[in-house]
Amino acid sequence: MIRWIGLFLFFWYVHANASGSNTEEFTRDSVALGQSIFESGIGRDGRAIGATLHGLPLSGAAIACSGCHGQDARGGGEAFIVAPDIRWSRLNNPFPSRRAAGAGKSYDIFSFTKAIRSGYSADGRQLDPAMPRFDLADDEINSLIAYLSAIDQQTTSLEKRFNIISLLPISGHSKYADELSLKLNDCASLHVGVPIAAIDTLYFSTPEDALKQLENYIERSANPLVLLPFIMGWEDKYTEFIRSNNIPTALPFSFLDPPLLKDGVFEKQWHFYFPGLQSQLKALMRSIHREDYTHIRIIHNLADELSVRLNEIVLHEAERLNMAVLTHVQKNDQQDFKIAAIWLTPTAMNQSFERFELNPDIQMLVPVFFFTQDADPSFSWRVAYPYKPRDDDGQWLSPVDVWTSAACTFLVNLSSSDLAKNDGAPLYLEWGDGFKLNGRLDPESLSDTVFIHDYE
Repeated sequence: MIRWIGLFLFFWYVHANASGSNTEEFTRDSVALGQSIFESGIGRDGRAIGATLHGLPLSGAAIACSGCHGQDARGGGEAFIVAPDIRWSRLNNPFPSRRAAGAGKSYDIFSFTKAIRSGYSADGRQLDPAMPRFDLADDEINSLIAYLSAIDQQTTSLEKRFNIISLLPISGHSKYADELSLKLNDCASLHVGVPIAAIDTLYFSTPEDALKQLENYIERSANPLVLLPFIMGWEDKYTEFIRSNNIPTALPFSFLDPPLLKDGVFEKQWHFYFPGLQSQLKALMRSIHREDYTHIRIIHNLADELSVRLNEIVLHEAERLNMAVLTHVQKNDQQDFKIAAIWLTPTAMNQSFERFELNPDIQMLVPVFFFTQDADPSFSWRVAYPYKPRDDDGQWLSPVDVWTSAACTFLVNLSSSDLAKNDGAPLYLEWGDGFKLNGRLDPESLSDTVFIHDYE
């Protein structure tokens, strides 16, 4: 009933303001036609609506309004192009212009028709070229307006749609971050013709700057979700902030596991995380334990906070697996037991390897983020990866490749109408050649997702 009251008010507006135009009495059929155009790109008599985008012809679902403006018409986006709210109550009232000139002129049936067909706003500006130019007939345009008025009255769970933000350092601060920014901007080209949720990127100079910008953002935006935040080195500060502000985070770019809560589970606001260094070390230790290795030597840097922290994890895991920890092994020592050494120092291997006096017969273990191209080839290296390191064609994948592929898939899934009607994110992501990432895992299960690769 509320839906039809809203439609009646729209009829009154058109007849009161059209000044002799050829307006017609809208019916339920016209609203249904408008809905078909909006959601599916299907017009009168089942024809696929045609349009041009950057001079290229498109039709049907590829140009459905909902793909960019959302199922509720309240705004959405394709990649980094944010489409506006097009409910009739918003179009029919002055709204802020994207330029500094002030408020934009409101739409009536005539200016709306011009926008749809020719790509000009109510105040005569050319609309974003990402907006298709449609070949809608008069009655189809009237039906679309009727639907945009009717949908405005609906109370829907789509109110809970996320406003998605990414946090990245400004250019030049990190090679990883610069590559993430470039590839994240390229999501649309990887999913041509598929709706992708809009995302705002906040570029920061320091962790404090990042948190300040994020605080300002959530003050003016409902339901924020942070996607692919670059938090290497300041995970604790970030975790404290999102915990106190109840902000979900997906695919954090960090080399560490999610923070643990007191009950031994991961921080509940973290979703879709790759196994960090802690899980990688556990997986490496368990792999050699299954092969009857009984002794482990830990190579770490006492001057590096992360290296010391990881050393404690290996010591704990060695105790749990009943493995002895060696402090020194001479090259020429004859040993009756199997020894492995684990590399925990983030330094160039060729600069520090000689002083450790390691026997080449020792199995070397290393997380991929500490593995460099200058690793001594005379050793057997076992490397832990937080993801499947090669695609089905045998091509090696970088962390940036995998993280951004997962993020683009997340944006595609989040833009779907089925997902938007739920309160949370999907249970898992699947992309590429057999890549899969679960939404939430416990600490033990996370280490089981580590990939181990041996370099002989």
